[in-house]
Amino acid sequence: MKILKFTSIAVLAAMFAMPASSDEGLMDAVASACAEDKEKYCAEVTPGNPDRMLACAYAHEDKLSGQCSYALYQAAAALEQATNALAYIADACMEDAQKLCAEVQLGEGRVLSCLTEAKEELGDTCTAAIEQTVGFE
Repeated sequence: MKILKFTSIAVLAAMFAMPASSDEGLMDAVASACAEDKEKYCAEVTPGNPDRMLACAYAHEDKLSGQCSYALYQAAAALEQATNALAYIADACMEDAQKLCAEVQLGEGRVLSCLTEAKEELGDTCTAAIEQTVGFE
């Protein structure tokens, strides 16, 4: 639960640091649900510094509205689920990634894209992990 609480605060800080008009899916939903809380508690914090926003969010976490708290909980749960899926794929596909995608730059889903493109060459463990989590296109 502490990790989920920390993740909620991290999501809140990131949301507070971004413009309300940002189109980031889940972050956009949190920004919308927490707009009043951001204005009420952190309006005077200079935008662009995640550390200051994190401190502000943490200082006011007990005063957040129900809709903001719920949106943060949903975002934290989704982030935790995505992190677990990524860790599962990374563990199951380590050998395949090293063999088939060694030259691929890390980040932004490039290794996963490489693995899915090499679907026919993947081992059974890696194939199963991808199918169980994100699936193949």
